[in-house]
Amino acid sequence: MSLAWEITADDVATVLENHGVQANHEEIFDGFVVEDGDHIEGIVLQYTDFDDQCNASLSEIEDILVEHGFVTLPKKYTWPNVI
Repeated sequence: MSLAWEITADDVATVLENHGVQANHEEIFDGFVVEDGDHIEGIVLQYTDFDDQCNASLSEIEDILVEHGFVTLPKKYTWPNVI
């Protein structure tokens, strides 16, 4: 992961909390692999607006958490409309 955009355990905690999931966000974050962070960074850096970058990041984190079964649909976060 580069220093251009970094996801944190707090980002994971935010998504979990908004889904009403009580889980150890630190352990879940530790399970994120470098490729997950690189993937999120690549998407985030398509946006120039900070709020759009934050929304894109949380949406991607949410997708990863859904994929791994930590949270369920429906999604609480969506990508910004314009790239």
